[in-house]
Amino acid sequence: MKKFKNIGISFHLIVSLPVALSALYYYVLASDVYVAESSFVIRNSDTPKINGLGLILNTGVTSSNDENAYAARAYMISRSALSYLDEKDYIKKAYTRPQISIFDRFNSSGLNGTFEDLYRYFVDMVQIEHDRSTAITTVRVRAFTPSDAQNINLKLMEQAEKVVNQLNERARADMIGLSRKEAEAAQGRLQQTSIALAAYRNRQGVIDPERQASASIELITKLQGELVAARTQLSELRSIAPNNPQVKEIEYRIAALNQGLAEEQGKLTGNRNSMATRGIEYQRLQLANTLAEKEYAVALNALQEARNAADKKQSYIETLYRPNLPDEAAEPRKLRGMAAVLLFSLVLWALARMLVAGIREHQD
Repeated sequence: MKKFKNIGISFHLIVSLPVALSALYYYVLASDVYVAESSFVIRNSDTPKINGLGLILNTGVTSSNDENAYAARAYMISRSALSYLDEKDYIKKAYTRPQISIFDRFNSSGLNGTFEDLYRYFVDMVQIEHDRSTAITTVRVRAFTPSDAQNINLKLMEQAEKVVNQLNERARADMIGLSRKEAEAAQGRLQQTSIALAAYRNRQGVIDPERQASASIELITKLQGELVAARTQLSELRSIAPNNPQVKEIEYRIAALNQGLAEEQGKLTGNRNSMATRGIEYQRLQLANTLAEKEYAVALNALQEARNAADKKQSYIETLYRPNLPDEAAEPRKLRGMAAVLLFSLVLWALARMLVAGIREHQD
């Protein structure tokens, strides 16, 4: 009888008491915890859309947006994200409501109310998982009211989108930055050559030396023709009537034609300011300006291609499902917890009984 009494005492101490205490905790002391869950995938603009089932079946493929997903995850559980969420003490209020038990409430003792304490508590209440095989990121938020769990999850999703947009801006700036600088440099060179060409035209008083040279050549050719005709006419007139008064007129005309021809030839090739000399300098400036125009056109085309490539690389968040409003508590799992305590207590009690029996047998 004494043996059974000892068994009963040990059983109650090792098994019944822990189970009773766990029941007291789960059903009286512990607060109900609600979990709001959402998930999203980060994809590029040039990535074909895949439905949710396709994402799940697309295992074994590493997403090119893993880095963005990890960056979004890191930010969502960062101190910066907490500072944003805790504006007007929203997070503190959500986790210090009077109905929350002292075992679950933030800073229940009143001694751990710093921002770092709140951050450590917040990290325990948020779970973010990224599955590389499907590229799906899942966000779970634990809170003590359904609305708090849903609202915090929504705000975290907003922060994730904000991070992705910031990464987009940085990546875009990096991709088109060099092309933009090259285009600006080419534009500067084009402006310089255009200014130099315009200044030369103003200084020399010419628009296009080549066209003006062509006009001079035409005039010289015309004058030479008239000169040949005048000399022929003079020769014929002298042979017929040497004393004809027209002889003097033709001679004056020939002299005028020779003078005009000499002047035009001088303009074309005679000195440093001749058409030929000015044409060389003009061609140099014109060539530099033409090359600058082509270089600028190439740079603009490269800039546009860089912009197009950057647009294709832009990432965005596609929400697979938004955070739900929990209609029942997900934690604590009371029956499972009590069953675990019962099983552990029974194993411990059995081991204790075996140990005591072995000691007694050894003593006997």
